[in-house]
Amino acid sequence: MSDKPRGSGYFAVICSAVLLAALWSSFYVDLANIPREWLVRAWLFFAALVLLYWGGHRIADGEKGDTRVGQDTINLVIGILGATVALLELLKRGK
Repeated sequence: MSDKPRGSGYFAVICSAVLLAALWSSFYVDLANIPREWLVRAWLFFAALVLLYWGGHRIADGEKGDTRVGQDTINLVIGILGATVALLELLKRGK
């Protein structure tokens, strides 16, 4: 198994395309009119999809009987939780 799987590259390219599309649309959409609740819901939906895919992939490819949690998984979950807390804090301060 590779330390740099192709799936990581595809994921990075797709996320970059989404971010560029968001940047491009920010010039045409008044961001103040987007409800904060929808930003949180969109982020939580995206985070849930990433974790579901990650977990399903790890379950399918992992060794049977091995219930250890790897460092990559810990890093991903902590990163998503950190981003979620930061987003919630930013939205709370914007009131």
